[in-house]
Amino acid sequence: MPSLKIVVVVIGLGVLQIAIPQAAWSGSVLELLNGFAEPADLLPAADLDKRDAEKNGIAGRVLFQLQRAGTPAVRSRRFSASEIKGYRWQPGDAIVLTGEATLQDRYPLSETLRDVLGISGISRYDLRVESIPAGQFPEGGSDLKAGREVQVLTNQMLRSWLQDAKIPHRVGLTGIVIATDSAGQPTVVATSAFEWFPLENEPVPVAGWHRLAALGVDCSLLEPLRRNDKQPLQAEEPFYQLLAATARQDADVAAGKSVKPIDLLRDSSGYVGEWIRLKVETVRVTKIFLDNKNPQEAAVGTDHYWQIDAIGKVDGKVLVESLPQEDGTIPPPIEFSGRYPVSLVVLELPPELHKEVDQTAGQEATVAMVRRQVLLDGFYYRQWSYDTEFMRSRGGGQQFGPLVIVSKMKVLDSPLANQGRSWQGIVAGCFLLGLAAIIAITWWTARKDREIARQRHLEYQDLDFNLASPDEKSGPMRPSGPT
Repeated sequence: MPSLKIVVVVIGLGVLQIAIPQAAWSGSVLELLNGFAEPADLLPAADLDKRDAEKNGIAGRVLFQLQRAGTPAVRSRRFSASEIKGYRWQPGDAIVLTGEATLQDRYPLSETLRDVLGISGISRYDLRVESIPAGQFPEGGSDLKAGREVQVLTNQMLRSWLQDAKIPHRVGLTGIVIATDSAGQPTVVATSAFEWFPLENEPVPVAGWHRLAALGVDCSLLEPLRRNDKQPLQAEEPFYQLLAATARQDADVAAGKSVKPIDLLRDSSGYVGEWIRLKVETVRVTKIFLDNKNPQEAAVGTDHYWQIDAIGKVDGKVLVESLPQEDGTIPPPIEFSGRYPVSLVVLELPPELHKEVDQTAGQEATVAMVRRQVLLDGFYYRQWSYDTEFMRSRGGGQQFGPLVIVSKMKVLDSPLANQGRSWQGIVAGCFLLGLAAIIAITWWTARKDREIARQRHLEYQDLDFNLASPDEKSGPMRPSGPT
């Protein structure tokens, strides 16, 4: 007999004490669902009514609790393959499924529940269980045999799926059993979110999503990514998923869609997840170490990656709105002319670039100033925002610019030649001009060298407009927020 624990549940203005079985069985998720003490408590969630929003509230609360518990916690209670064999499923069991889901209907929630739960409604899908290649859904496949059909309740609604509601979508899900048949086989399950791996013939907003799906990236995470344009990187974004996916890319993969930086600035959301080809000039290279104790970072499969601050040519000017000052005035927009900052991340540098980093800053260095023309193929992430002294000194807000997760990179040029004077020419002139000419030429050359140095310094300042100043502690590029 499992032990009991008393849980206080607040319902409206009242308080209810209920006894919840602790670890009633290994696959049960009930402990994580406040207000659902017994398997029978979940059964009403399967009974939805399009005309009764209050009745649908039970399903809404189940989905809210699943969302609150989180997919990793639910998945951790999944049965092993040996435990599933011959098992009679019960409501509340954790379950993992893969297959093709087709939307059947939408069910409303009351206005009060929509506000409290943050759920706009409930969607019901028919799921036909099918296998998905292991590389695309790494959770070990489906817990049910291929060919079975179940209903799936979820609060997730991707805009991409609204174009044609009857198109099946290849998905994976982690959820719980809500109802079973007389043989103990699941008939209704609930999940807070699908993982989406679109088929080649399935419509997607951006063609590159098919390539990402083939590499095991959950494309449902790309849609909210489009809404985060010009925002700092967030922990819930698929930054590390896409970075890890580049390691699985074939070496002889076809070139990406040729774009220019201005294309990414004009229609950033339209390129999110696209496989692109882009030419830029590197400015600064930074080695960023990963924390293998963080599951997201550990999934990349290496202990570091490289961040490259670069610039790309733009035709014309780019204006960035300034922030209001303390007196309420708004400075003129900040202008970028001829070039604009572009950020790159890549797992490994090309040998030529790596060699120059070592020569410029040393083999143990983590930061090097390196200027090279490069041609890259990679996945466009989105515009991200970050603090720079350049923007602050001009009364602006955060800098924002395109971020590309690079799969292949080719160095196009040799290191920039040293712009020093030819002293052989000066010495040769000495024989013709005499001592006085030598003194004059030496003075003139020194002044000219100082002018060249000053111009190059100003040029580097101009090139570094996307970089933090040395005294800033802005840190490397990495998602922030709760993990």
